[in-house]
Amino acid sequence: GENDDDGGEVQGTTSASPLRFCLFRTMSEYIAAKTEPQKDHEFATWFRGLAQSLPLAVPDLREYKIDSSVGHSGNWAFIPWISIRRPDLAPTLQSGVFLSYLFSSDMTTGYLSLGQGASDMKAANKARLEDRAMKVRTILDVSDQRGTSAIDLKPGSALGHNYEAGHIVGIRYERDALPPESILAADLKEMLGLYTRLTPELLQETLQESTGPVTAGPTEAGEVIPGEVIPVAPELQ
Repeated sequence: GENDDDGGEVQGTTSASPLRFCLFRTMSEYIAAKTEPQKDHEFATWFRGLAQSLPLAVPDLREYKIDSSVGHSGNWAFIPWISIRRPDLAPTLQSGVFLSYLFSSDMTTGYLSLGQGASDMKAANKARLEDRAMKVRTILDVSDQRGTSAIDLKPGSALGHNYEAGHIVGIRYERDALPPESILAADLKEMLGLYTRLTPELLQETLQESTGPVTAGPTEAGEVIPGEVIPVAPELQ
């Protein structure tokens, strides 16, 4: 059709523009959705379903583990997220390195971010995450790529600040100027290419040098630690 975003629904995305539809719907509807009860909420059901529907619509994602969350226990997350990971590079979403679609809290901006798992809210952790991010940037030689070496989620929450600190490199999208599906798909392919240049050995070496582990800690009500029910792999602690 003339408007890709209004194409027929295919497993919770649209056949013509699954990535664009996903980003646009999230940035357009999340703030209003958060004011309503989460239980059985249509947006929450759709967003959680993206873990299954996106790989069906975007073949490049099929070899990765996809997770998505808008919060848990009836609490909306401050920042919703969709993660894309290889289990050998991120055994859980509290450890290692993976790709995420993240959103600023005011939903004006989205990012495709290569970042690190973390669950500790302490300030010392922030510095450690930033140090590790710099090291991985150096390994990948992406210091100037896209000009997005920092992300601004307008976090208002400790976990949001950790997302910012753990960010390595990424691509920024404005809600009111979202590129067409072809660009979003090319960006995803480019970032997956960067991600697959990393190896578990390279990561372990890099992360071990950064003064100790990023440890688990308390979270705020409504915040979801990605992969929270899975213990962190001992070898990455």
